Amino acid sequence: MLAPASNPAYRSEPVIWQRKEFWRRPLDFSHPDEIPGQDLPWSDDWFSKQTLKDMLDAENDIGTRPPDCIERESRWLLSILEEPRNHHLLDIGCGPGLYAEIFSRAGMKVTGIDLSPAAIEYARTSAAKAGLDITYVCGSISELNATNAYTAAFANYGFINNLHPALGRDSVEAVYRALAPDGVAVFELLHRGTLNQFAPLLWETVDNSYFSSQPHLYLQEMVTVDATSCHAFLTYVFNPDLPDEIRVYRYFFVTYTDSEFRELLGACGFETLNTHDYRDVIADPGNIQSTYYVARAKKSGD
Repeated sequence: MLAPASNPAYRSEPVIWQRKEFWRRPLDFSHPDEIPGQDLPWSDDWFSKQTLKDMLDAENDIGTRPPDCIERESRWLLSILEEPRNHHLLDIGCGPGLYAEIFSRAGMKVTGIDLSPAAIEYARTSAAKAGLDITYVCGSISELNATNAYTAAFANYGFINNLHPALGRDSVEAVYRALAPDGVAVFELLHRGTLNQFAPLLWETVDNSYFSSQPHLYLQEMVTVDATSCHAFLTYVFNPDLPDEIRVYRYFFVTYTDSEFRELLGACGFETLNTHDYRDVIADPGNIQSTYYVARAKKSGD
């Protein structure tokens, strides 16, 4: 990782340090809405296509998992549903459809939803090539206009953790509305201790990143909301050729203890059936994905 001063191609260090408002502001906020920046630009073509690359790269754990983990988790989900062929599954944060295609091949009717246009386009093309009848929707689960439409729902890879707290609750409520009575929802979440793995401040010069196709300085810091479980990663993108252009993006990271998420599920109408360590779900005690746990909940029958 190169600091700006060590890379002669960049002359942006004075610009950065002159902008002391970035370093004088507090790193703790009293409310999530006080955190500056714009939400991740999922509708941006470059951002969407770059994140898709990580979703398809089985060699990293940024946007996906190794195929054997995906297969094992999918088999576990199929095992807890009676007669999978009778189910209509909502795959939340479906990405390029890696899980959705497994569920479809098992006989399920599947609808996938994701914010990434590039991922949805890839998923549709892949399903068509495989001869699979899967419906894909580009959008947010909190905006999904569906009531009693699905018998099962699956939100994996810490999807709920990456939402503003209010939007996280809105999304759980949307899942509840979308499920038919007695429908089952499976949420995969990150343990609170996961935050200890992240550096509070990171900066480097890059040829490109998710946020720009041009060389730039990329700085990321982690901020907290009143020392609670709500954090946010703020990403600053400095373009050395446009010193007055500094873009700031925010990415929420909200963790829940088992009891806290059970409380949230109950507040949204769900009955929590049980929780599982992710390593137990995939029957692999030594797996590095120990930072995850899985909560299974049920919508009460009307």
